[in-house]
Amino acid sequence: ERALDAKPSGTAVVPRMTRREFSELTAVRLQLEPLALTLAAPHLKPAQFERLDAFVAQHEAARLASDPTGVRQADTGFLFELYRSSGSTLLLSFIESLWLRRSPMFWEARWALLGSSLGRAPHRHKEIMGALRQDQPDLARDFLIEEIRNASEFLLEAMRFREATD
Repeated sequence: ERALDAKPSGTAVVPRMTRREFSELTAVRLQLEPLALTLAAPHLKPAQFERLDAFVAQHEAARLASDPTGVRQADTGFLFELYRSSGSTLLLSFIESLWLRRSPMFWEARWALLGSSLGRAPHRHKEIMGALRQDQPDLARDFLIEEIRNASEFLLEAMRFREATD
């Protein structure tokens, strides 16, 4: 999955991405994650809406408490509840792989992202839920694309990346 690099000494380290790798990962996310949401929309049941609402509430509470771990857990829970509802195990495995690859960067950026959640990289989970409830999956998809794009643009400015070696 390229989440760890094995060194000749036998140790494993988390690789730091280059700007280009991060941009490429974002481009793939912008295709796969909205597809998963679109596939999931017609299959969402009342119990799933309740779980999604709970994640939105958890996210808001964690943000207000300045709890980056809680914010990340609620964000991940919300999105993966949607993605699992797509019914595509192959698509879900691709998305999980992308998240595994990007996770170290998002952990490193947790405080910057938390501080920007009302500004440059806001979550659109409430808007996604409203669009899904109104049977507007294309609008929900657009909110997700905006969320991914804004967070990625913010990280490209705020984070330190590995220098390209090629």
